[in-house]
Amino acid sequence: GSYEKYNDSEWHVVIATREHNELRLDIDDFKSYAVKVAEQAVPFDGPVYFGGVPEIYNIAAAASATDTNFYGCIGDATLNSKLVNFAQSQDRFNAHLQKCPLQKSSSVFEKPSVGREVASTNVSGYEDIPIIAEQPTLPPVVEVDVESTPHPPLYTSSTTEDIHTLPSSLSTTTTTIADTESSTTTTDTEEVRAEVSQTFLSDGCALPVEPAQEEVPTTEGFRFGSKRNSRIQFNALPGSTRADFKFSFDFKTTADEGIIFYASGKTHRDYITFYLKDGKIVFSFNTGTGAALMRSEQSYDDGAWHSAVVERRDEHGMLFIDGFQVANGTGKGDSKFIDLKEPVYYGGIAAEVADVVRPNTEGTELSFNGCLRNFRLNNQRVGGSHDAYGLIRCSANVEPGIFFGDGPRANVILRKRFSVGRVFEMTLDVKPRKNSGVIASVHGRRDFVILQLNNGSVELSVDNGKGVITARYTPPSPWML
Repeated sequence: GSYEKYNDSEWHVVIATREHNELRLDIDDFKSYAVKVAEQAVPFDGPVYFGGVPEIYNIAAAASATDTNFYGCIGDATLNSKLVNFAQSQDRFNAHLQKCPLQKSSSVFEKPSVGREVASTNVSGYEDIPIIAEQPTLPPVVEVDVESTPHPPLYTSSTTEDIHTLPSSLSTTTTTIADTESSTTTTDTEEVRAEVSQTFLSDGCALPVEPAQEEVPTTEGFRFGSKRNSRIQFNALPGSTRADFKFSFDFKTTADEGIIFYASGKTHRDYITFYLKDGKIVFSFNTGTGAALMRSEQSYDDGAWHSAVVERRDEHGMLFIDGFQVANGTGKGDSKFIDLKEPVYYGGIAAEVADVVRPNTEGTELSFNGCLRNFRLNNQRVGGSHDAYGLIRCSANVEPGIFFGDGPRANVILRKRFSVGRVFEMTLDVKPRKNSGVIASVHGRRDFVILQLNNGSVELSVDNGKGVITARYTPPSPWML
């Protein structure tokens, strides 16, 4: 048997096989165990149980290490290479289809016990349960009676506005399977209301409302661009940039524009900058009498890590990406020195200097949207006294989009003025962690357009001054989205 523990609230792949005289157990494609048995495999014809067995069946002590029912989630089950559809099962006791909450301390979800299971069932019915995987065809997809069980929302709060209730009347469909045909029965159920007094975060089968903070090594660098004007302002550099210099850094991004570094003199005629423009790395410096500008031919907004080196020798500049020289340039005029003043900006610039910086960066003023690390000047790590704004550790577990939820009124203003007009179309992807909330809205003095989730339903409401018009999509379950 295995000495590994798997009660960690994570999904695991388990494959149990019997071939001839060998029993084999494979877990997560990493652990494999096998044992020989003396007896030949004997065909049997009877019910197949998942998650436990009824009390009527007495499991021999040598056949199982425990007689306790399984407590957790089971999904994507197959039997003899056929997908097991739990919606087809004739009897389900203390099992909730399409819901896998694993709540921490909810009185609604107590650990199932065999005793309560038998008390609420007809024992004689067990003999008629078919082996689900041997059904020749799957019936049409029907709505399963997930709302008819006392199931609270995955995340509920004691505040009035966060308590979700099911509709007072629900149309619930269940499926009963016979040997050759299926029948569908529709019934009405009463309102079911969850009685909870605090927020319960999921242990594994559902996402928490607020993401857990991931521990990311400092060697992975920082992610810039999660907030406007995110940046680091250094009060000094570890070496001189007045004449020759060499900066090196690693970067990764999927954006096509953003400032990586900017430093200048008081009048911004002397400056050193490198930034991303149209997905290409640009390096420029100016001694006050004419700029040198180098641009890579290739775009590097592919989301992969790249190493860059920008170097000045006399009036010449060179740009290296991933060990290859991709561009070079020459400054103009007779001046040989670049006179800078603090602060110097890394990853972005402050809003108050955007107007004077823009002419030196081809109009670019946005912060770098991606990750930066290993920032060095003349082979010395750039650090020391600094101020940081809007940074997070650079985790690989990210995806495009904006996460809302940090604060009760989290929002983004895309445009200060917007005219809806007679024809209005909006397309976006959403991944909600609660089943109620405003997705997007446009407001005038009296008119408005609101797209929102309301207890799991998607609603678009429009009022042009003549009354509210609402289009609504209601999925089979309020937790489906």
